[in-house]
Amino acid sequence: RRVREAVVSTQSTGKAESSVTELTTRAETAEKEAEEAQRSMKVFEESLYIENEKVEELEKGLETTKAAHHELEEKYADAERILQNEDYEERIEDLEIQNEELTAQTSDLEHMNDEANRKIKMLEEDLSRAEGNREAAESKVKEFEIEVTTIINVLKKME
Repeated sequence: RRVREAVVSTQSTGKAESSVTELTTRAETAEKEAEEAQRSMKVFEESLYIENEKVEELEKGLETTKAAHHELEEKYADAERILQNEDYEERIEDLEIQNEELTAQTSDLEHMNDEANRKIKMLEEDLSRAEGNREAAESKVKEFEIEVTTIINVLKKME
C-alpha cells in the first residue's frame, strides 16, 4: 500500500513538474513575443518620426512653391497689362513657361505630400497593431506567471 502511494505521489509530482516546465516555456515564449512587439513598436515609432519630418519638409517646400507661384502669377498678370508691344512677347512667353513649371512643381509637391501622409497613416496603423500585440503578449505573460505560481503552491502543499 505504501509503495502504491509512493508511486501515485511520484506520478503526480512528475505531472506537476511537467506542467511547470511547460508553463515556464510558454511564459518565456510569451515574454519573447512581448519583447519582439516592443522592438517592432520602436521601429514603427522611428519610421513615423522620420516620415513626419519628411512631411514637414514637403509642406514647407509646398508653401514656398505656392508663394513663388502666386508671386509669378501676379508678375505675369502685371506684365500682361503693362506690356502690349511685341518687344515683350518673349518675356511673357518666358513667364508663361515659368508659370507652367511652377504649377507642375506644385502638383508634384502636393502628390509627394499625399504619399507621405498615406505612409504615415500606414505606419500609425502598424504601430497600433504592434501595441495590441505587445499588450496581448504581456497579458499572456501575466496569465502564465499566475499559473506557475499556482502550480508551485500546489507542489509545495503536496510536499
